[in-house]
Amino acid sequence: SDTTRSNAYILEWSPNGGDLYSNGPNDGLIQLNRDTLVEEVAYVGNHTGTMACMDVSSISGMVLTADENGLIHLWDNDGENIRQELQLQSTINDCTFGNNDEFYSVSTPTNGIRKWTISGAELKSIDINDAKRYHFKPNANEVVVHKTTPTQYVVVYDYLNEFYVDQIAMFHTFDDYVVLF
Repeated sequence: SDTTRSNAYILEWSPNGGDLYSNGPNDGLIQLNRDTLVEEVAYVGNHTGTMACMDVSSISGMVLTADENGLIHLWDNDGENIRQELQLQSTINDCTFGNNDEFYSVSTPTNGIRKWTISGAELKSIDINDAKRYHFKPNANEVVVHKTTPTQYVVVYDYLNEFYVDQIAMFHTFDDYVVLF
C-alpha cells in the first residue's frame, strides 16, 4: 500500500514471477520489483479511469491494460511505447492475450469478447456477453469463461466452431478462481 497509495485491487505476477503488477497510485498500472516492491515501470499513458484489467504476454513481455472507461493500451515490454490504443464505447470486464501472442482481447457486457491482432486489425469476436473473467486454453480453440448471469457458472466454449463444450453451475457466488491447464 505504500507504493500504490491505496488498496491493490489489481495484483498480478509476471509470467516468470520476477515482477508484480498493481494499480497505480493515481491512474494506470505499475510494475514492482518482486524482492524490493520498488516501482520499476509505470504504465499510465492516457488512462484516466480505474484500471479494469491487465495482462502480461508470456511470449513477448508486452503489457495489456484497460480502464473502466473503455480505453485499451498495448505496451512494449519496457513500458516506454504504446503499440496500440483503442477507445471502446463500452465497459471492460477483463482482458488477456491469446495463445502465442496471436491476439489480445477484452470482454464487454454487450459486445462479447472482442479480439485484435498485435498489429491492430480487429478479428471476429466471441459471442459470449458479460464474461467477468476468461482464459484461453493453450493449444486449443477453447475459452474458459466465468459468468454471473443468470447464476454463477463457468463455461468452456469452442470459439472456432461456436458451440459450448461444457458448463459448470455454481451454487455460491465467487470473485476469483484459478484455472490450471
